[in-house]
Amino acid sequence: MHYQNQPQKSDVVLGGYSPNQALVLGGIRGLREALYHTETIPQRQEILRSALHYGREGIEIILEHLRFPDKNLRDFAYNLVSDRQEAYVKEKLALFSNTGNYYLDLQKLLQAKQWRNANLSTQTALKKLCHVHQQINVQNIKYLPCEDILIIDRLWHKASGGKFSFSAQSTIWHQCQQLRWDQNRAMAMFGDRVGWRVSNILFNAYHWKGYDDLNFSLSAPKGHLPWINGIFVVKAMHDRLLGCQKQE
Repeated sequence: MHYQNQPQKSDVVLGGYSPNQALVLGGIRGLREALYHTETIPQRQEILRSALHYGREGIEIILEHLRFPDKNLRDFAYNLVSDRQEAYVKEKLALFSNTGNYYLDLQKLLQAKQWRNANLSTQTALKKLCHVHQQINVQNIKYLPCEDILIIDRLWHKASGGKFSFSAQSTIWHQCQQLRWDQNRAMAMFGDRVGWRVSNILFNAYHWKGYDDLNFSLSAPKGHLPWINGIFVVKAMHDRLLGCQKQE
């Protein structure tokens, strides 16, 4: 009789040949127990390799390591399953970029319609990619990896039904540029359309909303989110996105 949590022929033995020094991995429970007690990357790699013998449960353990802090182990986990054809594997791998970043948490926030937290997660991801701790500027945007931009854009687009995304903002910005050749006027028009600019009728004046004044709900105008650093990065993101889409 086969017992899933008993040692199998495919289980690995770590730590040498002596029974007193070795760690025998028995089934899924043994795999998880071994991973919990293993600190070295080479040992974790061997454990993950053996997880391939345990069907979907083993694959799920490997996929969990796409979120591991060590990039080398993240890449190792990705390579173990990169050729698999199962739909659930492809869905998870589509959230993993060549930079070693995994966007599962962002996907979950967006699917839950937690727009504010999703916007913060997006800002954090872009800062990490740009290697900056403060606000992202126009120069930073020019060097963002295309794969990451397109993954983030796709997640926002899908979760909001096309209402929020870099590509939605890019389309609006292009329209504003076509209608207003002066860039300042184009920026003002963009701000009005996406709800980033507010008019004060009494004083016949306008002001730009700050981050805390944004509308983090689907009732916001199209293109209202994501907000990275206001109007100043919109054109740069538009240009970068167009360049990335041409490379696909």
